[in-house]
Amino acid sequence: MPRIWVITLNTLFVLLCVVGLTGCTTVQPPSTMATIAPRATPFSPENPLTLEVAIRQAHQHDPELRVARHNVSVAYWEKVQTSLPPNPRLSLIADPTEWVVKLATHIVDMIDPVNRRQSLIHASETREEVAVLDLQTRQIALTKNVRVNFSEVYIRQKATSLLQERVELFRELVDIANKQLALGALSRLDVLRLERELFEAQMQLSEQMLLCRQANARLNRLLNLPLATESVLDMPEEEAAWVSFELNENNQMDLGMLQRPELTRLAVQARELEILLKVAPLQWLGDVESGVYFKNEDSTEIGIELLMFVPVFDRGQVQKRVYEAKLAALEEQMLATQASLILEVHEAALQLLYVRQRLYDELPAIYQLLLTEHDLLQQAQYLGEADAVAVRKARIEMLDAEMASEMARLAVFQSQADLAAALGDRGLDLIDSIS
Repeated sequence: MPRIWVITLNTLFVLLCVVGLTGCTTVQPPSTMATIAPRATPFSPENPLTLEVAIRQAHQHDPELRVARHNVSVAYWEKVQTSLPPNPRLSLIADPTEWVVKLATHIVDMIDPVNRRQSLIHASETREEVAVLDLQTRQIALTKNVRVNFSEVYIRQKATSLLQERVELFRELVDIANKQLALGALSRLDVLRLERELFEAQMQLSEQMLLCRQANARLNRLLNLPLATESVLDMPEEEAAWVSFELNENNQMDLGMLQRPELTRLAVQARELEILLKVAPLQWLGDVESGVYFKNEDSTEIGIELLMFVPVFDRGQVQKRVYEAKLAALEEQMLATQASLILEVHEAALQLLYVRQRLYDELPAIYQLLLTEHDLLQQAQYLGEADAVAVRKARIEMLDAEMASEMARLAVFQSQADLAAALGDRGLDLIDSIS
């Protein structure tokens, strides 16, 4: 008899292992998993950094994006785990007079007569969708950050060059003024004013160089480069084609253009709550446990045991009320979020229209007037009717207008980035191969 007992226990143990391994079937992970790319290298004049390469590289290196990808994988495996049937339970009870081994399972969970587990599987699928939408939200934010910082570095590098030329012109003016002071043609007060303007120009140059370094550090962080790295950037002079958007005559937008994952996320969460709302009343069902036990006292016995689990308190209806309240709050949140996103798009579009007008209409007209004045002064200088000081001052005013144009161009790039992000642009042509 003891031999029969040992064989039976081993058989149960093997059976349990087989059942457990069956529940751990190998499943392919989702495609959003990505390995950590190696550290990037700076870009030289022979191989300048373009915006497209910057976006692609940022999506490869961004740690928050990797976290979002891992969260998608977590949601996927949780869905797989939910879809598995419950494992049987093995229990061993021993005292000095009796040994009992019992293998039991919950009948209701196994046969799922009301599709309770299937509903929970559908709910877990919505959580996977939410994780994917969170990933898309991060992609939108990352693409916008790269566009904003890339354009800022590029424009501020050009602005730094303009300010350096401006400083050199003021130095030439100070030198000319000192020579005229020695000849008695200028007063000391005139020289001091020019020296003050030179110091102010140097301060503006220092501030611009600081802003350029700060933007460069932010861009390097996104690209996984050392913060002090100075890469050569290549960006078209014409307006970037990141987004094509027009408001209608009533300054309204087409809601179909609003491809924001935040809004879709709320809709998916509402769908999950609707599923859980249907499942909640089924919690009153309880369960029936069926088991086979092997008992050893003086002899081995085999028996069948049925246990009924009946809930006394109706927790299902209480949980249903909770889900109903959450669903009502979520519906209100969807309306508020939609209104907020529409306002965000509207403001970004109006800002873009304003900076476009400033860049393409107002500033070119001012620059053309300054250019005409500068040319006339050069002709007057050639004829001896104007001096070099007046010509250089006119050139300084032209540089100031060029600076204003570059800052307006930066505002256009950044407004475009804001509008593209507001509409939900992730740079799909660049990042689909990555994510």
